[in-house]
Amino acid sequence: MRCSPNPSGNRDRGRVYRRCGCRDDHRHTIRRAGFPDELNARINLRRLNDSMPACVIIDPRQSTADYLTAWLAEKELHLKPTTIARYRAYIEQDLIPALGTIPLDDLTRRHLSTFVTAQLQHGRGRVTVHSELA
Repeated sequence: MRCSPNPSGNRDRGRVYRRCGCRDDHRHTIRRAGFPDELNARINLRRLNDSMPACVIIDPRQSTADYLTAWLAEKELHLKPTTIARYRAYIEQDLIPALGTIPLDDLTRRHLSTFVTAQLQHGRGRVTVHSELA
């Protein structure tokens, strides 16, 4: 999906409604369902609208593993193969096993601090651990 800042500054784009059973394989609209009530749906709509001007789409269901995999695929177009190989190793061998199941929206400093502490206790160097998170 492409995003673009909303020139009018209207942060209330979107709507909340009950979903029907129709499906369309070619839609480009961001659709989310399964909220327990209208209030939670509206809160998540506001969060989505707040992220649009920065072109950062935050999907509350996106896992850290999915984000890291997509990030790596995007970076492959711009970085040297040796850099990509190093990033892939960090992501696949260290970050995804430790943090991959956490929803990206729920990832906190505590998760990262625990990861760093575990890496250092297992003998990883500070520069390596810094490179993994940089």
